[in-house]
This record gives sequence, C-alpha cells and structure tokens, in this order.
Amino acid sequence: YWTTNWTPELIPEEGFSSMPYPEMLKEMTGVNVEWVITPANSRKEQYSVLLASDDLCDLMGQAFSFHTGSIPDAIEDEYYANLYDYIDYIPNYSYQVVKFDYDKDVLNKIFYDKETIPCFYGRIYDPVPRMGYMIRGDLLEQVGMTAEGMDTYDEVHDALLAVKSAGISDFPMDITAQVEQDYGIFAAGMGTYLYCNGRNMPSPRVVDGKAVFTLTGEDDRKAMQLLSSWFADGLINPNWASITDGTMLGDRLGGDDSVYCFWAPSAVQESENDNSNPNARWDFLVRPRENSGEYLKIGTKIDKFSFGNTAVSAKCENIPLAATWCDWFYSETGSFHASYGPQGLCWDYTEDGEVRYTDFILNHESGTSASWMSATYGINGLCDHGMLHNLRSSAYEGGERVIDILLGWTEPSGEKVYDWPVSCKFTSEETTQITNLSGDLITYMSETWAGFVDGSTPMSQWDAYVQGCYDIGLQEMMDIYQASYERYLAS
Repeated sequence: YWTTNWTPELIPEEGFSSMPYPEMLKEMTGVNVEWVITPANSRKEQYSVLLASDDLCDLMGQAFSFHTGSIPDAIEDEYYANLYDYIDYIPNYSYQVVKFDYDKDVLNKIFYDKETIPCFYGRIYDPVPRMGYMIRGDLLEQVGMTAEGMDTYDEVHDALLAVKSAGISDFPMDITAQVEQDYGIFAAGMGTYLYCNGRNMPSPRVVDGKAVFTLTGEDDRKAMQLLSSWFADGLINPNWASITDGTMLGDRLGGDDSVYCFWAPSAVQESENDNSNPNARWDFLVRPRENSGEYLKIGTKIDKFSFGNTAVSAKCENIPLAATWCDWFYSETGSFHASYGPQGLCWDYTEDGEVRYTDFILNHESGTSASWMSATYGINGLCDHGMLHNLRSSAYEGGERVIDILLGWTEPSGEKVYDWPVSCKFTSEETTQITNLSGDLITYMSETWAGFVDGSTPMSQWDAYVQGCYDIGLQEMMDIYQASYERYLAS
C-alpha cells in the first residue's frame, strides 16, 4: 500500500507496519499489508516514476490525485482495476451512495459511469465544515462588544476597528498567502471564494446556469474591494503573504495580536491554554454576509468526501482480497476502529459509554498535537480511503465545544446556490485541454490577483487583470466546464 504520513518523526526504525494502527488492522481483518510510506512533498514525482516504470503497488493511495490522464484511460490502459467488476466484494463502499440520504454528487462520484467504479474515495461519516473564522470574545468584551449575533461584514469590521483603536492589537485580522485558508470561510457571504493556492485553478461555480470561476467576476471584485479596504484600515496582518497556514502565525496566537483568525476547532482549546493571556477565549462566528440573516449562495453544501482515495492496481495478484480489505473501512466496525485507532492505547469507553481519547493521544510525549496523533494512529483523512468519523476530534472531556463550533458553522441552503457539483466529469480530450490551459492561467492569476489585497496591484487594474485571464484562455476553460455541467444535468 503506497501512501504517506505527515508525522514521520513518530514512525520507528522498524517502519510504519510495526506501529499499533497497522497491527490493529492486521489483527481485525486478517490481511497482512506492506505499507510503503513515501514523503508527502515528493509523492507526485514518485508517482510519475512508479507509473513510468510500470511498478505500481497493489494499492495506490491518492492515485487519482496525481494521475494526469483521465480515469477511463487509466483503467483502459490497465493501470488500475475497474472496481465495478468486483462489486460483489465491496458491498459497504457501494452502499455509500444511499447510506446518508440520496445525494447525486455521491452517486456520480463513486460511480464514474454506469459500469465504472475507479477507486475508493475517502468519505465523511459526519460531514461538517472543516474550518472557519473565530474571534477573541474576551477582547471584544473589553470594548463592550460580543460575538453573539454578529453576522455581517460591517459588524466584523467595526469590531476589529474597535479592538485596534483601543490599542489591544495593531493588526487584528489574519489571512494567508492564499487569502482564505479554505473555501468559503470569509467571502461566501458575497457568493464567492477568495482562495488561490497557486497550484490549481480557482473554484468553479454555477451562476444562473453558467459555469464560471471565482476570482474573475463582479462579486469577486466587490469582495476584493472590501478586503483591500480592511487592509488599508490597518486591520490585516501585513505579513499575510508569508503565511501559508496557521502553524506559521507563531507568536501572534500566543498573545493578543491575532483577534480574528481561521481555525480548525480541534486546536482552539490548546491555543487558549498556551496563550499568555489567562482570559483568552475564542468564540466562533458564522460566516459574514452583507445583510443580516441572508442565506449564503455558496459554501452551504458540505462535501461528503475527504481528500483521500485509493486505487487497486490492475496487476495486483489478488484484486478480490485487496478490494475486500479496502471495503472493510466503510463498514460500521471498520469505519469506527480505523477512525479512532487501537482501543486502550488511543481511546476507551467512559462509565457512561462515551468514547474518550487517552492521555497517549491528548498529551503525547513528543508534543505532537492530538489531531496529528489521531491521523497517525488512525485513518488520515488527507490521504486515506475509508469512512472517517470526523467528530473524533471532540473525543475528550469538554469536546462538546468542538461540536458546537462545527454545527455553528453549518449553514442552511437558500433557494439559489452556486456550489459546483463535485462529481462533474471530463472526457480525455477535455482533461488534456484543461491541463494545457490551466498552467498559464494559474501562474498569471496567482502572480496578479493577490496583489489587490494590499494595494500592490491597485483596484483600478481589476478590469485589465480579468481581461488578461480571458486573453490566456479563461473562456475556453469555462466552455469545457459548461459542457461537463450540462452532461451532469443530463445524467
């Protein structure tokens, strides 16, 4: 099984296979798996080498995240098995299309077409938003304000300005080099995502039946004007462009510098405990919108898939066994134990029958956070297949707060939503066209667009920037996505 791990320092010299989690899987399934752990930052290059040398492992983790050709071609060229041919061996996985209410996106992704199941996609047992913005409630109290009921951009702006004016924080808001750390945690209230990672095209969406991309429309201009005005007001950390994720915020999270910041809620309590201010308290905020009580047009449909996927090599000598082993992770037993890891070591039941992590996970001697520990001693949603119990992050005393935050970020959908169907598919020819067009577009957009935040690219250049996108091939790209969307509707 070719996969990766983000905490290699926890892996002993004997290798990942000797660790408690793989040993538990071996004991529970009766299947011996040789784990081939490759560095996370070099997987794409190593995948290309394995593919070129025709030396794929029996199970290839995130194969279809790195494969440059189309899924049908990968199966037709006999790189990977079509799991539809082995459907009798994957009852738990194929049942996912109806297990948690019928969802066309889930059906349309698991089944590439009526006779093709390309791989095992990671699924979420209890889908909730991954991330959102939180605000320092204790600091708001110092200026006579509260997070409760705050749901508009104007209210957030006024709160940050009050904290700044009171001399509590020089630059109270944090963003990253991608601007938003995740899709839809700030700009969804304007119907878009201000997210550009420099590696992929911005997010597609459907507006009035047309496929368009974020970062290029009038609502994007409006959202960027708002953000750049906040920057001009001195509300945003001026070092934003050097921050790729929350781990780089460092000292800003150790005191009162960061007041309005993006969070995965599992890390909130740890941050409060480590803060030099004993009164530090992060309160969650719903995603801001232009007018109080408005429905969001984008970001309300929570993805029921994690980032992982695993394909079975067509040259695997025992595809039924490989498929059955993968399918176990979607059963009730397999999903639970793979998510929480070995009982006794990682977790146990309380007297009330509730699942609680042990001190081994919560306070490991290495100093590794509980979230990364659980992803090493259990399923890792960033790369593994299986049905992930997403709320495992709340399996400790007081963890109910995590659930409250996640549910607070969960928004009802209005009648008119822009969310792109995640299961839209592309033909081999379209995939090639996308690859050919996207390189220059991604480079141009990532080098130009983010400059609007801090004024290094003035807003007066917005029309020229958008025209530049069209000159490079944006319309051709939208035409490809439109064709895919129309096939999705027809299917």
